This record gives sequence, structure tokens and C-alpha cells, in this order.
Amino acid sequence: MTLGRIGWLALFAASVAAFNVPSGGGDLDSLKRQFSHPPDDSRIMVRWWWFGPAVTKPELEREMRAMKDAGIGGFEVQPVYPLELDNADRGIHNLPFLSPEFLDALRFTSVKARELGLRADLTLGSGWPYGGPQTPITLAAGRLRYERVAVTPGSREVVPPEGKEGEKLIAAFLAKGDAGNLSPENIREIAVNGPGPFAVSESSAPQVALFFFSSRTGMMVKRAAAGAEGYVLDHYDRAALDRYLADVGEPLLKAFGANPPYAIFCDSLEVFGSDWTGDLLAEFQKRRGYDLKPYLPALVGDIGPNTGAIRNDWGLTLTNWPRTIFWLRSTSGRPRTEPVSGPRSTGCRPLPSRVTGWWICPRRRLFLEPVHRYAFRPPRPPICTAGR
Repeated sequence: MTLGRIGWLALFAASVAAFNVPSGGGDLDSLKRQFSHPPDDSRIMVRWWWFGPAVTKPELEREMRAMKDAGIGGFEVQPVYPLELDNADRGIHNLPFLSPEFLDALRFTSVKARELGLRADLTLGSGWPYGGPQTPITLAAGRLRYERVAVTPGSREVVPPEGKEGEKLIAAFLAKGDAGNLSPENIREIAVNGPGPFAVSESSAPQVALFFFSSRTGMMVKRAAAGAEGYVLDHYDRAALDRYLADVGEPLLKAFGANPPYAIFCDSLEVFGSDWTGDLLAEFQKRRGYDLKPYLPALVGDIGPNTGAIRNDWGLTLTNWPRTIFWLRSTSGRPRTEPVSGPRSTGCRPLPSRVTGWWICPRRRLFLEPVHRYAFRPPRPPICTAGR
């Protein structure tokens, strides 16, 4: 799929409208002047990655002046991974993320940007997705994990598998078959009380028990700056977000003082494999009108004609829920996000998940963000499930 003639004409018309060119006369000279010397709020911006961050005030000022001289309208600060270890001989010192030295450099950048007339945006964290050492495993990105345990013929109990750090057993089921092949008929829920073992119905035929855990992905923040390494937070958990905003967001915003960032940026929502959270069952019941727990086997296997509908309801809940949880509630800046490779956490589900182009989701207060890193395929329209 290509943009095509109609698409280019629409893009040109939008550009002309943005510059308020009068119709009728077609003042091409005026249009040319405005393209050559656009107003400040129409100039390009850059993503300013602070590697390390090994930054110094003289170099920060030099680069900001270079941006201004080049006609660039502003920047977005993103602290990321070090390129080199500390080296006194070469004057390289990585400032730990959120350290007094780092926040002072951020404060200096804010003041100098305002002095130069540059727009300053801020990534509310380091690397992507949000997370770091402030996020404990109990607030880390969640997933649904299940295990199959064979129940030998004649057995009256089954021992559950050992739980992992940060997870909780939420349900168990018994079905005919073995650990490699189970029958979807007559799947029965097992009462889960305490650590086990749990009573099961005796049978002369092989049976298999399915154990479902509210677990964690274990994903770590990607491209984190020095001192910002840690778990990705649970984007479906309000407590996880509130703690992150208090521990990370507030110090960053306070560094800007009286000159708050124009926009707050959330880098790629690449929350891989996150499909669960601690209170998803209650939220599902509220949104879909029935209890998901008895139907958990449908999420990992075929239980009959309703399997597809159950999975669809689960997917819709995961897609829409972050709109009421993961939203930057800040009066000091506009929210921007790059919703790439994290379809469930964005409100827009892309096909495929890694594409290039502009992401647009109706009825969402998102800034449009060019997804530029995967420039090998044409843009595809997202599936927007907002309001469903």
C-alpha cells in the first residue's frame, strides 16, 4: 500500500491550511517564504538522546545553539545507555539517572532552552517502556502463566507446581487426557485452598490438571541509562503507575522549575508479553458482564464454540483498560506517546505491530508520533477499539 496521489494531495492541502494561506489568489511567494522560514511552532524537532547520560553544561549549550542556528524548533530529552565507562582522562563521567548532578543538568537545559526560544519536551523516564529500580517485582509487568501436571489413574490429589517470584496461583482445572494432549470436554475447576495438594476426582483414565498463575513477564527496561535499570512496570496497575510518577516523574518535573516541559513523552510501549494483572478478573467481570475465571482454559486451548468469543472479550479488556489506568495525569505538559510494538497498551492495535508511518486513533488525546525506526514497510491502518 502506498500513499498515492489522493493522499499526497490531502497532505499538501493540510500543509497549506496550516500556514493560513489565503485562497483565491494563491500567494505562492508567501507560501514559499513560510516554508523556508516557518514559525517556531511549525519547525522540526529532534529526539535528543543523552547517552550515559555523560553530559556537561558547556556541551549541552553548544548543541542547543547548534539546533537553533540550524532552524530546529526544539527537542525531546531522552536519557539512555552509556556508550563508554567513566574515563577521567577523556572527561567522560556518566551521571546516574535522577542523581543531583543529572537533575541539575536537566534544570540548566530547561533554562537555556527557554532563553534560546526552543521547545523542550521530556521523556518521563529513561529508555523504554517505563520502569526501573523503583519498580519492585510485585508491580512489574504481568502475564498469565499456566502449567499442566499429569494426574495418574487412581490418584485422589494433585500437587501444584511451585510458584515463582511475584506470582500467585489463581485457578486450577482438571480434564481428561495427559500433559501433552487433553480433552476439552468435561473440564472441571479444582478448589484452590492453601498451598496444596488439592483433591481431585479419582479416575481409572489419565487426567491432567491445569494451573493458572497471575505471573510476571520479567521484562527489564530497554536502553536504560546508568542507574535506571530495572523491571518494566505493570501498565494495567494504577498503584504501579502512581508509584512511578511519584518516584521518577515528580523529580524530573521539579527540575524544570518554572519552565515545565511543553510535552511529556512516553517512549515505545514495547511491553512484550504483558497480558495479565492482579485484578484483571474483577475488571473483566465489570466490563464484560461475566466471570472469566471458569473460562481460563479457553485462553490456552480450544474448549468449544465459545473459545473465540472469550478470547475476543479478553483482548478487548486488555486493549481498553489502560485508557483509565496508564494515562499521565500532569498539568505541566501535554502527553505524547510512541505506541509501537505494544498494541494492547495503546488503545490502537496495529497490523502488523511494527510498521512505519503515523499512528492515528480517533477519540484519543494523543499527539501524532512518527514511528520511524521500522522503515521497511508501508503504513497500515490501526484497529481502534476505543469506546468499545
